[in-house]
Amino acid sequence: MITIVRKNDKQLDLKEMQKIVGGRIERHPERVHINNLTFEVIVNEEGLIDNLPINTKMNDSFGLTIFGNAILIEGGLR
Repeated sequence: MITIVRKNDKQLDLKEMQKIVGGRIERHPERVHINNLTFEVIVNEEGLIDNLPINTKMNDSFGLTIFGNAILIEGGLR
């Protein structure tokens, strides 16, 4: 699953992001671009260790190997 948060949307707090990714969050080192907009990628810090499934949508759309859910935040965390 991919959750997209736009600049004008209500911003997620830490607990909300942890709930979406299913654990502790971390910023992925790469950003993604959609329609000339830049998004920071937030993932589960221990997705690989916790044996979460590969996020095929992230892999197919952006070529990123992500384990578990991802959050895309337009412009990045504030």
